[in-house]
Amino acid sequence: MVTTLETRPLGSTGMTVSSFCFGTWELGGLAWGPITAEEAVVLLRQAFDQGVTVYDCSDNYGGGRSEVLLSAAFHGSRDQVVYVTKVGYLPGLDGAQSVRMRPEIGGRDRDHSPEYIRWACELSLRRLNTDYIDVYLLHDPPAGVLRDPAPFQALRDLQRAGKIRTYGVSSSADGAAQAIRDHGAQAVMAPFNLIDQKAADVLLPLAAERGAGVLARTPFAGGVLLDEVVKAATAGATPNFDPTDRRSQIPPERLAETARRAEQFRFLTAAAGGSLSTAAIRFVLSHPQVASVVTGVMRPHELEANLAACRPRYFDAAALDRAHALWSSGFASAG
Repeated sequence: MVTTLETRPLGSTGMTVSSFCFGTWELGGLAWGPITAEEAVVLLRQAFDQGVTVYDCSDNYGGGRSEVLLSAAFHGSRDQVVYVTKVGYLPGLDGAQSVRMRPEIGGRDRDHSPEYIRWACELSLRRLNTDYIDVYLLHDPPAGVLRDPAPFQALRDLQRAGKIRTYGVSSSADGAAQAIRDHGAQAVMAPFNLIDQKAADVLLPLAAERGAGVLARTPFAGGVLLDEVVKAATAGATPNFDPTDRRSQIPPERLAETARRAEQFRFLTAAAGGSLSTAAIRFVLSHPQVASVVTGVMRPHELEANLAACRPRYFDAAALDRAHALWSSGFASAG
């Protein structure tokens, strides 16, 4: 199946991206189940052949594995894709943060210093086998980093040197808004989904005003707003996660609460042909300030379903207002 994807401007950066952004944490990391490098490259090329032009990674995904996979998949096609990569987590920790960040160890897991940013950028350029990075983001910068002008000056220096085209942060909705407001971030990535709609209030209007591009991540709320997961949780069953899948550690009560909240969006699910997964993506793309929705893919059938969900028609303003009212009320109503 060939899916024609809508393209949207990435704010005022001058870049245009497909409405679907292929996230590669799952391909590179160790937290979602196994996939071989060969399978990953084939999947990335399938996405490209169906119109996906923007790919999200980090130097920490698989200790650099995701970046290498992208360089292999798009060798000879570099000028036709947009690379988004991130800096801040120390490579080698992916899949082991839950151990490294235990309080009794107290190990440093992040570094957003200007010196580290410059060094890490050079290594990402080598792994990606490219002369430039399209979108370079600080990866989950803590509050102190968001207040510090030095890391953002380092990003601007890299931009002036031609090593990156644009810069920003991958953070919470509040953190992304702060980076735009205080440091002129030109592109940001933040969570936005049916059960976390804060970006609609604090980020999207500001981004539109300042011309910042928005990449919306976690449309499935960390992989739980999916039809098969919610169906199992509603029935009181345990979803069939691979033992290495990080979702296998989610407490049953949290899955049950997610299922209860998802049920309240059945008016969107019905409008999306009966699929919550489709509704979740279309909800995000129904906001014109969003340039692209970011989600991870590990299997061809997931890619096909996600791309099909990116097709208009999107939800109208009345449906979005109703969904926002549900979230604002804390899902207190039973309707």
